[in-house]
Amino acid sequence: MPERPDYQEISNNPFDVEQVRAARNKGFRDCIDAIPEMGSILSKCSEIGWKAFEEKCCEYLLARLAGTPADAESKFKVTRELHHQVDFEGGDEHHLALSANEEARRVFKWTYGNNFGLLLKVYEIDPQGMNQNVISSGNPDPCYYLRRWIILKNIGPPVTRFEGLLPPDFLNGERLPRLSISQRMLPPENPSYQEIINAFHKIGFIEVAENAYYRENDNILLGDAAPRNVRIVNGVIIPFDAVAEQPSGNAKEWCGNEARKRL
Repeated sequence: MPERPDYQEISNNPFDVEQVRAARNKGFRDCIDAIPEMGSILSKCSEIGWKAFEEKCCEYLLARLAGTPADAESKFKVTRELHHQVDFEGGDEHHLALSANEEARRVFKWTYGNNFGLLLKVYEIDPQGMNQNVISSGNPDPCYYLRRWIILKNIGPPVTRFEGLLPPDFLNGERLPRLSISQRMLPPENPSYQEIINAFHKIGFIEVAENAYYRENDNILLGDAAPRNVRIVNGVIIPFDAVAEQPSGNAKEWCGNEARKRL
């Protein structure tokens, strides 16, 4: 997996930052647009099962996506193994590795083979009365996962880029191919709860539940925006690991009502 320069990501020139954001988002959108049947393909791989299909599961997926594995390698930067990286502790949603390249320090993340990160569920009634109406849970939809990063990169500085597909981790009993992203290194310090509220408020987000924020003018809901998943750099909030979506139906209505009540 080649390293790419990241100098523009931290440029002080707003035009440079917008160019990088547009390029990053295009990578995610191209992936979504080019593989509309991805969910059903991955489900099929899971149904077949690694015991019967073994490593051919990934070959089957790639053939369906791009005609041949070689086409997919070129089109989607498919990665069969992670090079020049150092493994470290995993998270709730991803396996993690730290790039060994000191000049372009990045954290590589790839989903577990039976899940694609998290999605948000909005509950109009909080049964425990603890301000926890927006809850994250396992996500079976790879397109939801990719859209999440598009939304996040339209909120703050460009941090995340799409790296490609990884084959299933059969040795650990996983059946589904994994999606891979990387993120540039951010400061390690967690902001305080109040710092997060204030920084989100500056860009139009209102707290609607614990660690959940909503911006009504473009219908963006952020969940799991706890201090561990947010950074504030030079006064700019970067929700690098929050879960982002554009809710619909009753969830959208509840978020709008709650945001207006708390203004």
